[in-house]
Amino acid sequence: MKTGLFGFAFVASFVAVLLGPVSAAPDSDWSIETVDSTGEVGVDASLALDANGYPHISYHDKTNRDLKYARWTGSSWNIEVVDSEDWVGEETSIAVDAGGHPHISYFAQDTGAVKYATFTGSSWNIENVDVQGGGTSLALDGNGYLHIGYFRQTSGDLMYAKREGGSWSVEIVESGPGFGVGVSIDVDANGYPHLVYCDEDSNALKYAKWTGSSWNIETVDSNSQVGEDTLIALDSNGYPHIVYPDYSSQDLKYAKWTGNSWGIETVATGEVGLDPSITIDANDYPHISYGDGANDVLKYAKWDGSSWIIETVEAVPSSDTSIALDANGSPHISYVDEGNMDLKYAKLVAEAGEGPGGEEGNGAPAAEEIPTICVMVGIIAIVVILGTVFALKRR
Repeated sequence: MKTGLFGFAFVASFVAVLLGPVSAAPDSDWSIETVDSTGEVGVDASLALDANGYPHISYHDKTNRDLKYARWTGSSWNIEVVDSEDWVGEETSIAVDAGGHPHISYFAQDTGAVKYATFTGSSWNIENVDVQGGGTSLALDGNGYLHIGYFRQTSGDLMYAKREGGSWSVEIVESGPGFGVGVSIDVDANGYPHLVYCDEDSNALKYAKWTGSSWNIETVDSNSQVGEDTLIALDSNGYPHIVYPDYSSQDLKYAKWTGNSWGIETVATGEVGLDPSITIDANDYPHISYGDGANDVLKYAKWDGSSWIIETVEAVPSSDTSIALDANGSPHISYVDEGNMDLKYAKLVAEAGEGPGGEEGNGAPAAEEIPTICVMVGIIAIVVILGTVFALKRR
Protein backbone atom coordinates (compact mmCIF):
# COMPACT_ATOMS: atom_id res chain seq x y z
CA MET A 1 0.00 0.00 0.00
CA LYS A 2 2.84 2.34 0.93
CA THR A 3 4.70 1.40 -2.22
CA GLY A 4 1.57 2.09 -4.27
CA LEU A 5 1.21 5.51 -2.70
CA PHE A 6 4.82 6.30 -3.44
CA GLY A 7 4.43 5.10 -7.02
CA PHE A 8 1.31 7.20 -7.51
CA ALA A 9 3.05 10.30 -6.19
CA PHE A 10 6.02 9.71 -8.47
CA VAL A 11 3.80 9.24 -11.51
CA ALA A 12 1.81 12.40 -10.67
CA SER A 13 5.01 14.40 -10.41
CA PHE A 14 6.33 12.95 -13.67
CA VAL A 15 3.09 13.72 -15.52
CA ALA A 16 3.12 17.28 -14.22
CA VAL A 17 6.61 17.78 -15.60
CA LEU A 18 5.64 16.27 -18.94
CA LEU A 19 2.59 18.47 -19.33
CA GLY A 20 4.57 21.67 -19.13
CA PRO A 21 3.00 24.81 -20.69
CA VAL A 22 0.13 23.47 -22.82
CA SER A 23 -1.70 25.95 -25.05
CA ALA A 24 -5.41 25.19 -24.95
CA ALA A 25 -8.47 27.39 -25.16
CA PRO A 26 -12.16 27.18 -26.07
CA ASP A 27 -13.64 28.39 -29.35
CA SER A 28 -14.11 32.11 -29.90
CA ASP A 29 -17.43 33.70 -29.05
CA TRP A 30 -19.36 34.98 -32.06
CA SER A 31 -22.50 37.10 -32.00
CA ILE A 32 -24.75 35.86 -34.84
CA GLU A 33 -28.02 37.27 -36.08
CA THR A 34 -30.34 37.20 -39.08
CA VAL A 35 -30.40 40.51 -40.95
CA ASP A 36 -33.04 39.76 -43.59
CA SER A 37 -35.20 36.65 -44.01
CA THR A 38 -37.88 37.98 -46.38
CA GLY A 39 -37.69 35.64 -49.38
CA GLU A 40 -34.38 34.45 -50.81
CA VAL A 41 -31.99 37.23 -49.91
CA GLY A 42 -28.28 37.88 -49.39
CA VAL A 43 -27.01 36.75 -52.78
CA ASP A 44 -23.72 38.46 -53.76
CA ALA A 45 -23.62 40.25 -50.39
CA SER A 46 -20.87 42.77 -49.69
CA LEU A 47 -20.01 44.26 -46.30
CA ALA A 48 -18.24 47.45 -45.21
CA LEU A 49 -17.89 49.19 -41.85
CA ASP A 50 -18.28 52.90 -41.12
CA ALA A 51 -16.22 55.01 -38.71
CA ASN A 52 -18.32 53.76 -35.77
CA GLY A 53 -17.67 50.14 -36.72
CA TYR A 54 -21.30 49.71 -37.80
CA PRO A 55 -21.88 47.28 -40.69
CA HIS A 56 -23.39 48.24 -44.05
CA ILE A 57 -24.40 45.41 -46.39
CA SER A 58 -25.46 45.49 -50.04
CA TYR A 59 -27.11 42.38 -51.46
CA HIS A 60 -29.46 40.92 -54.04
CA ASP A 61 -33.05 40.01 -53.28
CA LYS A 62 -33.41 36.95 -55.49
CA THR A 63 -37.17 36.63 -54.89
CA ASN A 64 -38.00 40.15 -56.06
CA ARG A 65 -34.89 40.71 -58.21
CA ASP A 66 -34.02 43.92 -56.38
CA LEU A 67 -30.92 45.56 -54.95
CA LYS A 68 -31.23 45.86 -51.18
CA TYR A 69 -29.18 47.58 -48.49
CA ALA A 70 -29.02 46.95 -44.74
CA ARG A 71 -27.43 49.26 -42.18
CA TRP A 72 -26.94 48.81 -38.45
CA THR A 73 -28.13 51.97 -36.66
CA GLY A 74 -26.64 51.10 -33.29
CA SER A 75 -29.79 49.41 -32.03
CA SER A 76 -31.44 47.75 -35.04
CA TRP A 77 -31.12 46.95 -38.73
CA ASN A 78 -32.48 49.47 -41.20
CA ILE A 79 -33.33 47.68 -44.47
CA GLU A 80 -34.42 49.28 -47.73
CA VAL A 81 -34.74 48.61 -51.44
CA VAL A 82 -32.23 50.68 -53.40
CA ASP A 83 -33.14 49.71 -56.95
CA SER A 84 -36.14 47.69 -58.13
CA GLU A 85 -36.07 48.50 -61.83
CA ASP A 86 -36.51 45.24 -63.74
CA TRP A 87 -33.89 42.66 -62.70
CA VAL A 88 -31.07 44.34 -60.76
CA GLY A 89 -28.76 43.93 -57.80
CA GLU A 90 -26.52 40.98 -58.62
CA GLU A 91 -22.74 41.03 -58.09
CA THR A 92 -22.87 43.89 -55.59
CA SER A 93 -19.90 45.61 -53.99
CA ILE A 94 -20.03 48.27 -51.27
CA ALA A 95 -17.77 50.90 -49.76
CA VAL A 96 -18.54 53.50 -47.10
CA ASP A 97 -16.98 56.97 -47.22
CA ALA A 98 -15.73 59.13 -44.32
CA GLY A 99 -19.19 60.66 -43.95
CA GLY A 100 -20.79 57.24 -43.49
CA HIS A 101 -22.46 57.30 -46.92
CA PRO A 102 -22.63 53.98 -48.82
CA HIS A 103 -21.47 53.54 -52.41
CA ILE A 104 -22.64 50.43 -54.27
CA SER A 105 -21.77 48.96 -57.65
CA TYR A 106 -23.94 46.21 -59.12
CA PHE A 107 -25.14 44.51 -62.26
CA ALA A 108 -28.48 44.89 -64.03
CA GLN A 109 -29.31 41.48 -65.49
CA ASP A 110 -32.05 42.66 -67.85
CA THR A 111 -30.13 45.51 -69.48
CA GLY A 112 -26.61 44.17 -68.97
CA ALA A 113 -25.48 47.49 -67.47
CA VAL A 114 -23.03 48.17 -64.67
CA LYS A 115 -24.80 50.48 -62.24
CA TYR A 116 -23.77 52.63 -59.31
CA ALA A 117 -25.87 53.85 -56.37
CA THR A 118 -25.01 56.19 -53.51
CA PHE A 119 -27.03 57.64 -50.68
CA THR A 120 -26.81 61.44 -50.64
CA GLY A 121 -28.18 61.82 -47.13
CA SER A 122 -31.81 62.07 -48.17
CA SER A 123 -32.22 59.85 -51.23
CA TRP A 124 -30.49 57.35 -53.49
CA ASN A 125 -28.72 58.58 -56.61
CA ILE A 126 -28.49 55.86 -59.29
CA GLU A 127 -26.60 56.00 -62.57
CA ASN A 128 -25.16 53.76 -65.28
CA VAL A 129 -21.40 53.30 -65.37
CA ASP A 130 -21.35 51.21 -68.54
CA VAL A 131 -24.22 49.95 -70.68
CA GLN A 132 -22.67 46.48 -70.74
CA GLY A 133 -20.82 44.64 -68.01
CA GLY A 134 -20.88 42.26 -65.07
CA GLY A 135 -18.90 40.99 -62.09
CA THR A 136 -18.51 44.37 -60.40
CA SER A 137 -16.11 45.28 -57.60
CA LEU A 138 -15.84 48.77 -56.06
CA ALA A 139 -13.24 50.63 -53.99
CA LEU A 140 -12.78 54.17 -52.64
CA ASP A 141 -9.38 55.85 -52.57
CA GLY A 142 -8.08 58.35 -50.03
CA ASN A 143 -9.47 61.28 -52.01
CA GLY A 144 -12.94 59.79 -52.13
CA TYR A 145 -12.70 58.86 -55.82
CA LEU A 146 -14.54 55.73 -56.92
CA HIS A 147 -12.91 52.82 -58.75
CA ILE A 148 -14.82 49.89 -60.26
CA GLY A 149 -13.47 46.74 -61.86
CA TYR A 150 -15.78 44.61 -64.01
CA PHE A 151 -15.94 42.68 -67.24
CA ARG A 152 -18.00 43.11 -70.38
CA GLN A 153 -20.09 40.04 -71.01
CA THR A 154 -20.42 40.69 -74.74
CA SER A 155 -16.68 40.95 -75.45
CA GLY A 156 -15.16 39.32 -72.35
CA ASP A 157 -12.90 42.34 -71.80
CA LEU A 158 -11.62 43.24 -68.35
CA MET A 159 -12.73 46.81 -67.67
CA TYR A 160 -11.87 49.59 -65.25
CA ALA A 161 -13.93 52.69 -64.45
CA LYS A 162 -13.02 55.71 -62.32
CA ARG A 163 -15.32 58.46 -61.15
CA GLU A 164 -13.55 61.77 -60.73
CA GLY A 165 -15.08 65.21 -61.00
CA GLY A 166 -18.63 63.90 -61.34
CA SER A 167 -18.13 61.73 -64.43
CA TRP A 168 -16.94 58.23 -65.25
CA SER A 169 -13.89 57.39 -67.36
CA VAL A 170 -13.87 53.83 -68.69
CA GLU A 171 -11.03 51.82 -70.22
CA ILE A 172 -10.05 48.29 -71.21
CA VAL A 173 -7.44 46.68 -68.95
CA GLU A 174 -7.10 43.47 -70.96
CA SER A 175 -9.00 42.41 -74.05
CA GLY A 176 -11.06 39.20 -74.05
CA PRO A 177 -12.62 36.92 -74.73
CA GLY A 178 -12.82 35.33 -71.32
CA PHE A 179 -11.23 37.92 -69.05
CA GLY A 180 -12.68 39.46 -65.93
CA VAL A 181 -14.74 36.65 -64.40
CA GLY A 182 -14.59 37.00 -60.63
CA VAL A 183 -12.93 40.42 -60.74
CA SER A 184 -11.94 42.11 -57.47
CA ILE A 185 -10.37 45.54 -56.94
CA ASP A 186 -8.48 47.46 -54.27
CA VAL A 187 -6.68 50.81 -54.37
CA ASP A 188 -3.26 51.68 -52.91
CA ALA A 189 -2.10 54.86 -51.15
CA ASN A 190 -1.31 56.49 -54.51
CA GLY A 191 -4.86 55.93 -55.71
CA TYR A 192 -3.67 53.28 -58.16
CA PRO A 193 -6.03 50.33 -58.76
CA HIS A 194 -5.05 46.68 -58.39
CA LEU A 195 -7.29 43.99 -59.90
CA VAL A 196 -7.41 40.20 -59.72
CA TYR A 197 -9.51 38.13 -62.09
CA CYS A 198 -9.88 34.88 -63.96
CA ASP A 199 -8.59 34.11 -67.44
CA GLU A 200 -11.33 31.69 -68.49
CA ASP A 201 -9.39 30.48 -71.52
CA SER A 202 -6.65 29.03 -69.32
CA ASN A 203 -8.51 28.92 -65.97
CA ALA A 204 -5.65 30.98 -64.51
CA LEU A 205 -5.61 33.62 -61.80
CA LYS A 206 -4.30 36.94 -63.11
CA TYR A 207 -3.34 40.26 -61.54
CA ALA A 208 -3.28 43.75 -63.05
CA LYS A 209 -1.75 46.85 -61.48
CA TRP A 210 -1.80 50.44 -62.69
CA THR A 211 1.75 51.82 -62.51
CA GLY A 212 0.81 55.45 -63.13
CA SER A 213 1.25 55.22 -66.89
CA SER A 214 0.26 51.69 -67.93
CA TRP A 215 -1.17 48.39 -66.75
CA ASN A 216 1.26 45.74 -65.51
CA ILE A 217 -0.36 42.31 -65.96
CA GLU A 218 0.89 38.91 -64.81
CA THR A 219 -0.28 35.40 -64.03
CA VAL A 220 -0.35 34.53 -60.31
CA ASP A 221 -1.49 30.91 -60.43
CA SER A 222 -2.14 28.71 -63.45
CA ASN A 223 -2.62 25.45 -61.57
CA SER A 224 -5.78 24.13 -63.24
CA GLN A 225 -9.12 25.69 -62.26
CA VAL A 226 -8.31 28.83 -60.29
CA GLY A 227 -9.19 32.51 -60.49
CA GLU A 228 -12.96 32.49 -60.08
CA ASP A 229 -14.52 33.87 -56.88
CA THR A 230 -11.27 35.59 -56.03
CA LEU A 231 -10.80 38.54 -53.65
CA ILE A 232 -7.93 41.00 -53.20
CA ALA A 233 -6.79 43.20 -50.32
CA LEU A 234 -3.70 45.42 -50.12
CA ASP A 235 -1.42 45.74 -47.10
CA SER A 236 0.35 48.86 -45.80
CA ASN A 237 3.09 48.43 -48.43
CA GLY A 238 0.55 48.25 -51.21
CA TYR A 239 1.33 44.56 -51.70
CA PRO A 240 -1.60 42.39 -52.82
CA HIS A 241 -3.01 39.49 -50.80
CA ILE A 242 -5.36 37.21 -52.72
CA VAL A 243 -7.72 34.45 -51.59
CA TYR A 244 -9.33 32.06 -54.06
CA PRO A 245 -10.69 28.52 -54.39
CA ASP A 246 -8.87 25.89 -56.42
CA TYR A 247 -11.77 24.02 -58.00
CA SER A 248 -9.56 21.20 -59.25
CA SER A 249 -8.45 20.20 -55.74
CA GLN A 250 -11.33 21.84 -53.83
CA ASP A 251 -8.77 23.68 -51.69
CA LEU A 252 -8.79 27.23 -50.39
CA LYS A 253 -5.64 29.00 -51.54
CA TYR A 254 -3.87 32.21 -50.66
CA ALA A 255 -1.32 34.22 -52.64
CA LYS A 256 0.82 37.09 -51.41
CA TRP A 257 3.27 39.37 -53.21
CA THR A 258 6.49 39.41 -51.17
CA GLY A 259 8.09 42.32 -53.00
CA ASN A 260 9.83 40.24 -55.65
CA SER A 261 7.73 37.10 -56.13
CA TRP A 262 4.41 35.43 -55.39
CA GLY A 263 4.11 33.19 -52.38
CA ILE A 264 1.25 30.71 -52.75
CA GLU A 265 -0.03 28.32 -50.10
CA THR A 266 -3.05 26.23 -49.20
CA VAL A 267 -5.10 27.52 -46.27
CA ALA A 268 -7.55 24.60 -46.05
CA THR A 269 -8.01 21.40 -48.03
CA GLY A 270 -10.95 19.43 -49.39
CA GLU A 271 -14.33 20.84 -50.50
CA VAL A 272 -13.72 24.23 -48.91
CA GLY A 273 -13.38 27.85 -49.94
CA LEU A 274 -16.87 28.73 -51.15
CA ASP A 275 -17.17 32.48 -51.88
CA PRO A 276 -14.17 33.55 -49.78
CA SER A 277 -13.41 37.10 -48.68
CA ILE A 278 -10.22 38.67 -47.35
CA THR A 279 -9.08 41.71 -45.37
CA ILE A 280 -5.76 42.78 -43.85
CA ASP A 281 -5.10 43.88 -40.25
CA ALA A 282 -2.69 46.46 -38.80
CA ASN A 283 0.11 43.86 -38.76
CA ASP A 284 -0.45 43.15 -42.47
CA TYR A 285 -1.83 39.71 -41.55
CA PRO A 286 -4.73 38.31 -43.62
CA HIS A 287 -8.17 37.41 -42.25
CA ILE A 288 -10.42 35.22 -44.40
CA SER A 289 -14.06 34.15 -44.30
CA TYR A 290 -15.38 31.27 -46.40
CA GLY A 291 -17.93 28.51 -46.66
CA ASP A 292 -16.67 25.00 -45.96
CA GLY A 293 -18.66 23.00 -48.50
CA ALA A 294 -17.55 19.63 -47.13
CA ASN A 295 -18.92 20.25 -43.65
CA ASP A 296 -21.60 22.86 -44.44
CA VAL A 297 -20.22 25.46 -42.03
CA LEU A 298 -19.07 29.08 -42.09
CA LYS A 299 -15.38 29.34 -41.26
CA TYR A 300 -12.92 32.07 -40.34
CA ALA A 301 -9.17 31.85 -40.85
CA LYS A 302 -6.47 34.24 -39.72
CA TRP A 303 -2.70 34.28 -39.99
CA ASP A 304 -1.05 34.84 -36.58
CA GLY A 305 2.47 35.37 -37.93
CA SER A 306 3.51 31.72 -37.95
CA SER A 307 0.46 29.62 -38.83
CA TRP A 308 -3.18 29.66 -39.87
CA ILE A 309 -5.77 29.60 -37.11
CA ILE A 310 -9.09 28.28 -38.43
CA GLU A 311 -12.39 28.05 -36.57
CA THR A 312 -16.07 27.48 -37.24
CA VAL A 313 -18.24 30.58 -36.92
CA GLU A 314 -21.61 28.88 -37.45
CA ALA A 315 -22.60 25.34 -38.40
CA VAL A 316 -24.80 26.22 -41.37
CA PRO A 317 -24.19 25.83 -45.13
CA SER A 318 -22.79 29.23 -46.07
CA SER A 319 -21.94 31.20 -49.20
CA ASP A 320 -21.44 34.78 -50.43
CA THR A 321 -19.22 35.70 -47.49
CA SER A 322 -17.77 39.17 -46.96
CA ILE A 323 -15.40 40.19 -44.16
CA ALA A 324 -14.19 43.46 -42.64
CA LEU A 325 -12.21 44.42 -39.52
CA ASP A 326 -13.18 47.20 -37.13
CA ALA A 327 -10.80 49.62 -35.41
CA ASN A 328 -10.07 47.00 -32.72
CA GLY A 329 -9.16 44.40 -35.33
CA SER A 330 -12.29 42.33 -34.66
CA PRO A 331 -13.81 40.60 -37.71
CA HIS A 332 -17.36 41.18 -38.96
CA ILE A 333 -18.78 38.75 -41.54
CA SER A 334 -21.91 38.85 -43.69
CA TYR A 335 -23.05 35.66 -45.44
CA VAL A 336 -25.96 33.67 -46.79
CA ASP A 337 -27.40 30.83 -44.73
CA GLU A 338 -28.14 28.50 -47.64
CA GLY A 339 -30.41 26.35 -45.53
CA ASN A 340 -33.12 28.99 -45.77
CA MET A 341 -31.49 31.67 -47.97
CA ASP A 342 -31.35 34.30 -45.23
CA LEU A 343 -28.83 37.13 -44.99
CA LYS A 344 -26.87 36.73 -41.74
CA TYR A 345 -24.20 38.65 -39.89
CA ALA A 346 -21.54 37.50 -37.41
CA LYS A 347 -19.27 39.56 -35.20
CA LEU A 348 -16.43 38.31 -33.03
CA VAL A 349 -17.27 39.14 -29.41
CA ALA A 350 -14.36 37.44 -27.63
CA GLU A 351 -11.23 35.63 -28.77
CA ALA A 352 -10.65 32.01 -27.80
CA GLY A 353 -9.80 31.86 -24.11
CA GLU A 354 -11.62 35.11 -23.34
CA GLY A 355 -15.02 35.73 -21.87
CA PRO A 356 -17.30 38.75 -22.36
CA GLY A 357 -15.47 42.06 -22.23
CA GLY A 358 -12.16 40.41 -23.11
CA GLU A 359 -11.77 38.71 -19.72
CA GLU A 360 -10.73 35.10 -19.62
CA GLY A 361 -13.60 32.81 -18.84
CA ASN A 362 -16.02 30.55 -20.69
CA GLY A 363 -15.58 27.92 -17.96
CA ALA A 364 -12.12 26.84 -19.13
CA PRO A 365 -8.64 27.93 -18.05
CA ALA A 366 -6.74 30.24 -20.36
CA ALA A 367 -3.58 28.96 -22.03
CA GLU A 368 -1.29 30.83 -19.65
CA GLU A 369 -3.14 29.44 -16.61
CA ILE A 370 -2.46 25.81 -17.48
CA PRO A 371 1.28 25.86 -16.59
CA THR A 372 0.29 27.15 -13.11
CA ILE A 373 -2.05 24.17 -12.68
CA CYS A 374 0.74 21.82 -13.70
CA VAL A 375 3.12 23.39 -11.15
CA MET A 376 0.51 22.98 -8.43
CA VAL A 377 0.07 19.30 -9.30
CA GLY A 378 3.83 18.85 -9.18
CA ILE A 379 4.12 20.53 -5.78
CA ILE A 380 1.37 18.34 -4.34
CA ALA A 381 3.09 15.25 -5.73
CA ILE A 382 6.41 16.26 -4.15
CA VAL A 383 4.74 16.83 -0.77
CA VAL A 384 3.16 13.36 -0.98
CA ILE A 385 6.52 11.79 -1.89
CA LEU A 386 8.34 13.47 0.98
CA GLY A 387 5.57 12.51 3.40
CA THR A 388 5.73 8.89 2.29
CA VAL A 389 9.52 8.74 2.57
CA PHE A 390 9.40 10.29 6.02
CA ALA A 391 6.76 7.75 7.14
CA LEU A 392 8.82 4.83 5.84
CA LYS A 393 11.93 5.99 7.65
CA ARG A 394 10.06 6.23 10.95
CA ARG A 395 8.88 2.64 10.57
